[in-house]
Amino acid sequence: MITSGDINKILKRVVVPTLREIGFSKFKGRVAWRYLDDAIWVFHTKAVGNYFSEVTGFPPSSLTARLGIFYLDFPGSHPVKTVDDGLLIPDESRCQVRYGLDNIADQIAIRNPEMREQDRLRKDIWWVDRDGSNAEAVVEDIRRSILEYGVPLLEKPYNTRAAQLERRGLADPRSC
Repeated sequence: MITSGDINKILKRVVVPTLREIGFSKFKGRVAWRYLDDAIWVFHTKAVGNYFSEVTGFPPSSLTARLGIFYLDFPGSHPVKTVDDGLLIPDESRCQVRYGLDNIADQIAIRNPEMREQDRLRKDIWWVDRDGSNAEAVVEDIRRSILEYGVPLLEKPYNTRAAQLERRGLADPRSC
C-alpha cells in the first residue's frame, strides 16, 4: 500500500523542480506559490481520500491537481493567510481564476471497468494503484500536464476589471 509520504517524495523529486523552473518559490506540503507583480500563481495537488474512493471506486491515494491565479488587486471578502516573512499564501480555492489539470496519459484501461462510466472516464483524477506501482508515472503525467496545459492557461491574459464587473453582475462573463 502506497502512503501519502511515498507520494510526497515522488512529487518533491519530479514536480517541485519543474515548478521551480517556471518561477514557483514557496512550497508547503502539496502546495506551491509563484509571486508576480500583480498576482500569485498557486499549484495544489491532493489525494481523493477514503470517502471519495468508496463512492467512485478510485483508490484513496489517487490524485487531483489544480492551478489558480490570485489577483492582488481583486477585492475579496476573506483574509488571505500570510507566512512569517509576510508573503501571502492564498489557498487555491480562494483564487479568482482556477483550473483543474487533466491527465495527458490515457488511464481508462487501468481503471475498474465496474465503475460508473462517468467516473471511469474522468480526466481530472489520476488513478494511483493501491500498491503504488504506477505512482511515478502518475506524478510524471501531472508534471507534463502542468507544462503542456497549465502554464499556457496561466499565461493567458485575464481581464481583471471585466472579472470584477462580472462578479458584481455588471458584465457579460464571456467578455472576461
